[in-house]
Amino acid sequence: DASHFSAMHHSSRRFSAVVLVGAAAPSLQHVQRRVEPPGYDWPAFTNWDCVGVHDGIVDWDQAHADVIDGFRQHGDSSQEKPMFALPDVVVAALRADSARAFQACPLGTIYFSVLLLYELMAAGIADSPEALVDQAELLASRMAEFPFFVLAAARWPTYEALHHFSSFHEPQNQQAAERTLCRGVRGASGIDWDALLQAALEWSQEQLKGLEPGEGSGGRHGQLMKAAADEVYKDRQSGDAAQDECPFGFVFLCTTQALAGGMRLTGSFEPWARALDKMLVELPFFSISGSLWPTFQMLAMFSSLSRGAGVVTLGNFQGDIHRWGGHHPVAKRFRQYGDLRLHRDELSPLGRREEGWQHILDLVGLTAWDWYAVLTSQMPIAPRPIFRAALGVVFDVVRASTLPSSSECGFSGITEEACSARGCAWTPNEEGQKPWCQLPVVRRKVVGVTFVWGEKWAPLVPRFAAWAVRLRLGVVIVAMGEACRRACQTAADALGGGRGGVACWDPLRYVGSGDPEHGSILQRHTMVHLLLHLGVDTIAFDFDTFLFSDPRPRLEEIADDADAEVLMTRHLDADCLNMGLLYIRASARTAEWYHEYLKWLHQHPYEREQRGANALLGFTSQAVSFAPKRIPRLKAVPLDDHNEFASSRGGWLGDWRKLVFFHWVNPAETTVQWGDVKVSDLTALYEAALHPASDLASVGYSLSRAMHLASAGSLLYPIREILDSMRIETPPVRQVCW
Repeated sequence: DASHFSAMHHSSRRFSAVVLVGAAAPSLQHVQRRVEPPGYDWPAFTNWDCVGVHDGIVDWDQAHADVIDGFRQHGDSSQEKPMFALPDVVVAALRADSARAFQACPLGTIYFSVLLLYELMAAGIADSPEALVDQAELLASRMAEFPFFVLAAARWPTYEALHHFSSFHEPQNQQAAERTLCRGVRGASGIDWDALLQAALEWSQEQLKGLEPGEGSGGRHGQLMKAAADEVYKDRQSGDAAQDECPFGFVFLCTTQALAGGMRLTGSFEPWARALDKMLVELPFFSISGSLWPTFQMLAMFSSLSRGAGVVTLGNFQGDIHRWGGHHPVAKRFRQYGDLRLHRDELSPLGRREEGWQHILDLVGLTAWDWYAVLTSQMPIAPRPIFRAALGVVFDVVRASTLPSSSECGFSGITEEACSARGCAWTPNEEGQKPWCQLPVVRRKVVGVTFVWGEKWAPLVPRFAAWAVRLRLGVVIVAMGEACRRACQTAADALGGGRGGVACWDPLRYVGSGDPEHGSILQRHTMVHLLLHLGVDTIAFDFDTFLFSDPRPRLEEIADDADAEVLMTRHLDADCLNMGLLYIRASARTAEWYHEYLKWLHQHPYEREQRGANALLGFTSQAVSFAPKRIPRLKAVPLDDHNEFASSRGGWLGDWRKLVFFHWVNPAETTVQWGDVKVSDLTALYEAALHPASDLASVGYSLSRAMHLASAGSLLYPIREILDSMRIETPPVRQVCW
């Protein structure tokens, strides 16, 4: 009966928006379903977000923009009920041919189908109760095709909508209420279901307050839920008993443990995820909504782990992170499926069959000039601007390394002794040629890759670009967002354009992201993947780092001595690799490894890039969820973090003669000011390195050698004191990485 529903309905030319407030739904309890649980082996780099998809009827980017506009237009959604926008064009597409819409954009279709179903229920305008049931059944069967974490991580806020509209459902009678709430139920599982439900409701409400760590109930509710989960997990009999005693309580428990695993120890995530997917298939969404257990709130919270502040429907959930204005350490991990803008064939332009692997091996062995000549003559013109731009920056940087000025170390008339004093190599006189003082020779083709976004970091971009040119280091700067992209392109043009060896790429500019300063860590990995599949070695490093000299000669030397395929930094207080710097040699094996790594990282946005690298390289005993079954075993070697490739985390031993690289790693307890500290320290270093009075040519373009010689009162001495403040006498005991 439509009189049981209260709703606020607003229509406009472009879309209609509905906010549905508590009501009771028509009975859907008689629906019978037999659907198999979803699989987990999806094609690589699936475009779940439907970025750039226009099926002739719906522009899915515009549809998503309408979704975001709906939330923003309704004011502060942390204080009010959120507005879920339902565009008219989508309604027309779903009613005309929902199968076509589902084929074009399956997860977008599922999300809007949820809204349409509840709009029909609220308005009481379904053709018949049977038609409403059919729509609910179709929606449930489509949802069952996908793992819950794929639905949660997509840009379509499906679980947020299901949580919001859960108040439309309630148990049909007292017997149903007793069954779903498990009142007074005790059994072989040993779980007190009454106490668990009370803890679940109180804990879930507390999470919406945006409390800082340590505030609230002190973890009592969480401990009770964890104890119940431990009872379920201790053996199969307990798990079976729990499912029989309280199916809806059991699915809630699975959800809480999946949420906990996704937030930290992801090695425990997979068994809970598989159990949860099985239960979500067996218990249709409308029965879960009517059970009164806050399951969909937990799933909406899981969805928020990777989405950031763009969609806020859960009050102040994660307010302790969002209050930092995008500068919280966790915010770096926010990413979406649609952030990966290159297509599968563009990421591997030479193919991934036998001839493609052989082509990579052939390219690895070519000089930079021959490599450039072969690829520019054989590579077909890229049809998409984003891919043309990606290839363009790679070609520019590799070509710049062939210019004679890229290795010049001396000056007219320099002697062999003066050349050697600079740390450079003297090329003997040959017939018809003059002697030549060269920087240390790099034998292989190597391109640096760093990534940056956000207005705070934009002023550092031109400084970094100028320093990279001074070091003759070819670098692709993945500069995302308006501020960093403008700063990068202006600097690159001023430093010689393609001849300077620094190039800028912003893959997010080609399809609007809604946020002009949006960035994603996936873009760094995108460029590394492309370089390896073009036969080029890569040094990928974070932007909150400083290169005291060209790292390529030292990295080549270490890799040669250790016969290593991968080199990575660490931080001194922990026994695991750190993504601050990654050196990886191009080969068919490393290209295949990186493909599997990026495929896995993209498919599981709750996972962390660093944890995945440690696990998939076999460097630590850390476990991750849904690890690739077929991935080459590479030889990965840690770099010296005592002095050469050091960091602020744990400190360094202070040998300036050895220092090559320093990383400002977030401390164990990061303060709000830490980001400003990093920017301030790096600004001072770049200004000192680029100052006309810093005669770095005389020390082989090594700022660390110059700082080693700096005395009190000199230009470089105050900068030296910054790094000396993080110097320690004795290395700490390395802790096991979680």
